[in-house]
Amino acid sequence: MLVIAFGADFQYGLNSLIAGGLCALFLLLPFFLRAAGAGDVKMLFASGIIAGPGNVLNLILLISFAGLILALVMLVLKAVDSARLKHYLRCMFDFRYDRKAGRAALPPPEAEACRVPFGVAISCGLFINLSLQVLAVYFAQ
Repeated sequence: MLVIAFGADFQYGLNSLIAGGLCALFLLLPFFLRAAGAGDVKMLFASGIIAGPGNVLNLILLISFAGLILALVMLVLKAVDSARLKHYLRCMFDFRYDRKAGRAALPPPEAEACRVPFGVAISCGLFINLSLQVLAVYFAQ
């Protein structure tokens, strides 16, 4: 209804819903692995609808970069426990590392010290994406 009220046709609204579904698919596997919350999936779905068709890849890329920067800042400020990151890196690169003992020493994944608020990254990525769309329209004239 809002799409038609703002002057777009029904096909654009349907394409926006498909774009939102594609964005939500990006977080579906982490959601099933309990690494992302349902709010993150819903927020990414809404962001895909807002960004519109044709911007899904740009949106996912910008959200990923915003999440990376957010996680790095939180690691530097000691707001997130870095034990899990150290464990995964040692599992990949150190063949002498005792994986079972390392896994036992990790904090539980439900602990607040292990969580990065991905909604902030989704908001930043969407804001940057919409800003780039506005700038592209402004400089195209």
